[in-house]
Amino acid sequence: MTGPSASAGPKWEFTYAGLRRFLSHLKATAPMSTFSDWDGANVVLLRHDVDADPVRAVPVARLEAELGVPATFFFMVSNPAYNVMSAVHRDAIAAIAGMGFEIGLHFDPSAYPDTGASPVRARADAEAAVLATIGGRPVRSISIHNPSVHGRFDSIEGYRNAYDPRIFAPDRYASDSRMILRHDLYEFSQRVREHPVQILLHPFHFTDAGDEYSSLACGLALDVLRRVDGAFRVNGAWAEAVKPDLVEHLRRRLGEGKAP
Repeated sequence: MTGPSASAGPKWEFTYAGLRRFLSHLKATAPMSTFSDWDGANVVLLRHDVDADPVRAVPVARLEAELGVPATFFFMVSNPAYNVMSAVHRDAIAAIAGMGFEIGLHFDPSAYPDTGASPVRARADAEAAVLATIGGRPVRSISIHNPSVHGRFDSIEGYRNAYDPRIFAPDRYASDSRMILRHDLYEFSQRVREHPVQILLHPFHFTDAGDEYSSLACGLALDVLRRVDGAFRVNGAWAEAVKPDLVEHLRRRLGEGKAP
């Protein structure tokens, strides 16, 4: 996907190789900072919202650690697809923290629909405390999940806010949400010469081959099913009824026209 200028950066790819090219360019041409370390200077703030799977964020973190690129990874405690306290996801988050990256909270205020400002702060504090026990450091930064969907760009006292107007404006913020880029990121990142900029890249979008969204979604569903099957397979009744595993069992039932 090319940006608005044909003379700007290379064609964008949602591949690890494409990400490496861009991050190498970014490291060489722009000052960078994590959210918690930002002092208001003109820097690029690289943000990763982990919406789908912390395990899928690990290859991105390894690539960035190799290049020496600072970034902030925001994880959800109220996520329906993953559990930050499960062993596999806890280990992934701890590994990313161990590489030196900032761990932030990707907070979904719509998970608490009937609470006002003070209760929302308490909920955020509770979720941040969970992540702090995993990452080994206090959580200082928050990004709100799907603010344009539920219309809430909450600024929660005590945390660096990814939607701070100084870094969230049309000329200061670029995102790959829904795998759509409205800016050429090579060109956009150079706006740092005039003011701070924020770039949001979702680790879920990147693969070796550059998979399309439908393949990413199916892969996520299969991963969730396999984790559930692994957790329940010690149950003799489950193991007897669900053969050879939950994924194949479900495929067979759907193929026979039976309800899941």
